[in-house]
Amino acid sequence: MLKLFHLFTLFVLTSVARAQGVTVFLLDDVGRLDLDSVMASGYAPNLVAIAQNGFQFRNAHAMALCQPTRRSLDFGNFNARWTGRVCTDNLSIPLEEVSLAELVEVPSMFFGKWHEGANPTGGTWPFTPQAHGWGGWRGGVAGGVSACGGRDYFNWKDVEDGTVTFLFDTYQPTVQFNRWASWWNVAARGPRLALYSTPLAHSPYHRPPNVWLPVGYPTTSTDLARFESMIVACDQAIGRMLARMSVSDILIVVGDNGTPGGLIGTTRAKGTTYERGINVPLIVYGGGFKGTSDALVHVVDVYATVAELFGIPEDPGRDSRSLIPLMLGSKSPVHAYVLCGIQGHDAFQDDVCARSLRFKLRRSGVGEQFFDLYEDPSELIDLIADPAYAKLIEAHRVWLDAELED
Repeated sequence: MLKLFHLFTLFVLTSVARAQGVTVFLLDDVGRLDLDSVMASGYAPNLVAIAQNGFQFRNAHAMALCQPTRRSLDFGNFNARWTGRVCTDNLSIPLEEVSLAELVEVPSMFFGKWHEGANPTGGTWPFTPQAHGWGGWRGGVAGGVSACGGRDYFNWKDVEDGTVTFLFDTYQPTVQFNRWASWWNVAARGPRLALYSTPLAHSPYHRPPNVWLPVGYPTTSTDLARFESMIVACDQAIGRMLARMSVSDILIVVGDNGTPGGLIGTTRAKGTTYERGINVPLIVYGGGFKGTSDALVHVVDVYATVAELFGIPEDPGRDSRSLIPLMLGSKSPVHAYVLCGIQGHDAFQDDVCARSLRFKLRRSGVGEQFFDLYEDPSELIDLIADPAYAKLIEAHRVWLDAELED
């Protein structure tokens, strides 16, 4: 029986590895609870459909801010350190780092928000994704829509394969989606990889144009309501993507960090390693994968998962682990722990954690804290001084120190 299971697994992996196209849809500032809320509202039918008919990871984590998460995803290693914006022409990521596009070696394109650091060659910033192996940068913004002199979603600096144009009265998500659709159609005859890095639902908060909302969508009189309407616009984009994708294509939807605290009235959110700041959505749709997992996973795992979808084996020297075994029914954990956090940002204090399936060691400006997330999911009871947890605390401390030394 076990031999038959292994043969079946090999068959499925072989079939999946021949997937024609993969699009990674990277949400901005959307935590798992945010997506759950919007899906429950009835205004996000496409997200509901891919969650129900795809594979959803309910215990996925990210770094505490967008740039470290994006670097972790694109380069396959835990990275909590902030390295500055892309609008300047200076060295950032060492050239020896291998991006996802460089690893899979299929036609690729980067769409939307880069925010992974500056050009490593010392060249000009509008060619930064290309310097990391991506086939081009389209519908691009260097950080949020206000980066590099932009103002908002309707007045922003557009990067199109190295050319920068200030677009007035032009909705950024519309431009980004149209560029993706055009490229996807042209590239549809063979394997291809797109990283669709939308600035939605990052501030400035606004109600998207009606073309990006369902008919009869309710009024949006608060920032939270506007934020949720921006997530609904992402749902609309996903629906339009699915209409252009074939049965052999894969869509991965993932968040870059948790909820901005000002929207939900707490400081235990984006920019911190409390769960509301690092627990993010992760859904894989296509390839015959269907189910739900509470296994401990991380955005860094998108790297190895996409690589395996293109037939490239997991690299044991990287932090990233393929999620395909979990999606095929394996119960073996892919991580003993994950690293989450932020270091070196001017506006946020250093805040890092080693999180295992049940426990979390958090190190921030208030010192160290230790939480039992099964017994205390709200992280209200600090166990750092409890001698009963001394060995567990030390194990997490060793993990955290080892990752931060890297």
